[in-house]
Amino acid sequence: MKKIILILIVTLCASIVIGQPKPTKVNYENLSVYNIIDVNNIRFYIKDYNLDASYRTGGDANWFIENYNGYGLVYDHGMWLTGKINNNVKSGIREWWYQYSPGPIIDGQPALISHPENSDKYKIYKLTGGDDETNPDYAEWPVEFGAPVDMNGNPKLYGNQMLWTVYNLLDTNFVPTNRYYIPTSEEKLDYILPVEVRETVYAHAAITNKDDDLLSNIIFIEYEFINKGDIQIDSAYWGFWSDIDFANFMDNNPLVDPTRQLGLCYSSTDVSGTYTDGTPAVGYALLYGPQVESPSSTAVYKGKEIEGKKNLNLNTFHPIMDDSIYMPADSNNVYPGHLEVNNLMGPIYVYTQAWNVARGNGAYNIPYYDPYNEEYTNFPFSGNPETGEGWYAYQNNPGHTLGGGAGFVFFAGPFDFAPADTQWVMLALIPALGEDNFDSITKLKNKVDELRNMPYDSLAVSSRIISSVDDNAEQLPLKYELMQNYPNPFNPTTRIEYTIPKIENVKLEIFNVLGERIEILFDGFQQPGKYTVDWNASKYSSGVYIFKMTSGSYISSKKMLLVK
Repeated sequence: MKKIILILIVTLCASIVIGQPKPTKVNYENLSVYNIIDVNNIRFYIKDYNLDASYRTGGDANWFIENYNGYGLVYDHGMWLTGKINNNVKSGIREWWYQYSPGPIIDGQPALISHPENSDKYKIYKLTGGDDETNPDYAEWPVEFGAPVDMNGNPKLYGNQMLWTVYNLLDTNFVPTNRYYIPTSEEKLDYILPVEVRETVYAHAAITNKDDDLLSNIIFIEYEFINKGDIQIDSAYWGFWSDIDFANFMDNNPLVDPTRQLGLCYSSTDVSGTYTDGTPAVGYALLYGPQVESPSSTAVYKGKEIEGKKNLNLNTFHPIMDDSIYMPADSNNVYPGHLEVNNLMGPIYVYTQAWNVARGNGAYNIPYYDPYNEEYTNFPFSGNPETGEGWYAYQNNPGHTLGGGAGFVFFAGPFDFAPADTQWVMLALIPALGEDNFDSITKLKNKVDELRNMPYDSLAVSSRIISSVDDNAEQLPLKYELMQNYPNPFNPTTRIEYTIPKIENVKLEIFNVLGERIEILFDGFQQPGKYTVDWNASKYSSGVYIFKMTSGSYISSKKMLLVK
């Protein structure tokens, strides 16, 4: 199977013309303006706006990058936020158009306004395992903007490769204008929010290019967002929107699985001939939602457990069948005769529609009605196409045409967002390639189940040291093995290698001769493969030490000698 490639333009890209035919083949022009995650089987491109001024003047900022036989997986995506300030609805939207201003909020103003002289710093920073001061992004790591650092104050790497950037929703110069809705200067104030967003995107190195190798085929996205205003945002909802395009980009059907916190798109027809090995499904799983007070519960926040809080689950899902088919035409932004279709499956045109959708209604504040189960729901299209059961798009809605803008937006909330409060969410972008289009849905759901059994640290921290993608699955280790450290004797650093043949929790510990544990080098889930961990014993005295590996039922230990 050829490598999976993804195009993703994040938050800060230019306003674009929507509702037009989209390219299905790669356009390689100006790829130098993109920062790229390319350590695993997904190619993730984010536009670096300091290398291309087009975002200031407008222009098409979306690209397809080659995948399988020349097709992409995702056309665009972005974070949303909606809520009320002084009982007035406010919404930040990223839906083909955008309203995010590069840089943080400084002195109560967007950075581009308060400190335009530093605009070259409001960019995308990239780290890869092994980087040092020779990488300018490492050397100029923007700690002052909230970029993550380790205990020693050095740039903190998530996975084996990461992209980091910061932007805000406070700049009226970036309020969206699309061909359906042009806000006045006064209306633009309804779009801005005093919120700063710090985005981290990362991936683990690929072990193989096989779709079954879970972490070799996932992109993780973390959003940390802060209320930098002096007024609380009441009943806030965090949201995420995506326009997924693969195969025939006019046949990407939205679907939701609320139990798995998963939104996805799938093809109604099998196009294995196009992709050679099958027809993929592509989805986003909400792994950790915003945190709210909840006695006797425990929330996860950046890997730390917080007692007395819980992570919110998805509370609504809104399918989008296209960006322009059901075009609003009257003063109320409703195309006559298509109100119900717009409400259920149309895109979001104005900030009040985002608020309506976030609360579980459609864009026009009409509750979703499930004709299959004959009940109202917050989750339209939550059936199972693979088994032919439930409410899903192409079978239960004949005549509703898909277009190139198909995708969805989902929300988690509500939560009250106090001044200086910080919230955090984590997503996983997951493609799956089954034997046919419906098997890909099943496989995608199985991947999410597997992912949810892995603790945060095993997702955010990686000990994978892989030099290249392995095209031969038979080269994966066939057994557990803990090798002798080298060099041995050593002073003060030595290397420990081990292999595991399947996904397993691995613990690597160091003991002194008295049997006292002095360090834990690693404790978390890992994919099958060969791993290398270095131990620096500079703070210990000369003598014999024992290193021990535990993985499932496998336990092995070996001695090593530190000589100073």
